[in-house]
Amino acid sequence: MPGAVRQVLGIFSTAFRVLGFVLETVMLGGLLLWRLSGWLRRLPKMLATDIECPRGHSVPLDGLTQCPSCGAVREGSLMRCSVCGATPAFLVCPACGLAVGNPLR
Repeated sequence: MPGAVRQVLGIFSTAFRVLGFVLETVMLGGLLLWRLSGWLRRLPKMLATDIECPRGHSVPLDGLTQCPSCGAVREGSLMRCSVCGATPAFLVCPACGLAVGNPLR
């Protein structure tokens, strides 16, 4: 009888390990899909060349700027400094001066 009990316990142990693996895989897959959906929602904003300020003016997302964090003057994306990697909290509309939130934050 002890051999049969050991065999049943081995089967249950294997079943619980498989169940744990399946649950962990499903949870990690769900987390991956959640993060991927957030990235895909922001993709059009990441590829845009300009955004609108609250008054409807066009605010370009690339051009000549000075990084407020490191002070580097550079030309390129206004969303992230290519020197230090800082991300601004907002951009200023060139037409009216209103702050426009960074769409990538």
